[in-house]
Amino acid sequence: MPCLKKRLSKQVFGQVGIILYQGFKCLGKDHELLGDFCFLFRGLVLSLQPFKKESTLNPLKQFNIGFVGLSLGKHNFSFEIDEAFFSCFDNSEVTKGNLQLELLLEKQSSMLVLDFAIKGYVELVCDHCLETYHQSLELQRRLYVKFGDTYSEQTDEIIVIPAGESHLDVSQYVYEYIHLGLPMQHIHMDDEVPGKGCDPALVEKLNQYLLKKGPGLTGGDNSAWEALKGLKFTE
Repeated sequence: MPCLKKRLSKQVFGQVGIILYQGFKCLGKDHELLGDFCFLFRGLVLSLQPFKKESTLNPLKQFNIGFVGLSLGKHNFSFEIDEAFFSCFDNSEVTKGNLQLELLLEKQSSMLVLDFAIKGYVELVCDHCLETYHQSLELQRRLYVKFGDTYSEQTDEIIVIPAGESHLDVSQYVYEYIHLGLPMQHIHMDDEVPGKGCDPALVEKLNQYLLKKGPGLTGGDNSAWEALKGLKFTE
């Protein structure tokens, strides 16, 4: 879902185009007034440029939810999570993906309750064949947001924000939920079979390479732990 500012910028520039057309139509051949109109129009367009850039350069803006104006009760939000989202985080294990987030926010008189439902896939590197593959994800998380004097995190599911806050940025929580939902072993899982989907030719080359390097790399008796036994330490 494109962020709100991006949609608004399209609407604003569309209205500016209509104003320009009507201005030329009304002024006709009055060149002096037409010049003044063009000068004012140019200033208007330049003033809107920062608004347009901000909406396209920060994909996380849409995740900063304003809750003060919401009525008590439940409210639904939908977000698309893709490469632009992951690019906003340094050293992210995931850089590409296609996920849909359905967020249900329940506003109560004393707290907020957020239910996250994330579904889709991320692109990972297979530990078996070193090829990229699509790892399916489907997870649900709940976050309780209380109001207090300062920011604090009571548990993984309960946070406290200052009572005067009007917005809640959920992007960091979404990022963490996705990474915590990744499997410990990254491997092709076609038809729920580990390793099915790996490139057979590439797996064969990797196995040959490991055999040439010795049994220590293939899990034999002469492992890396065996090699450590031969080391001598001096005080």
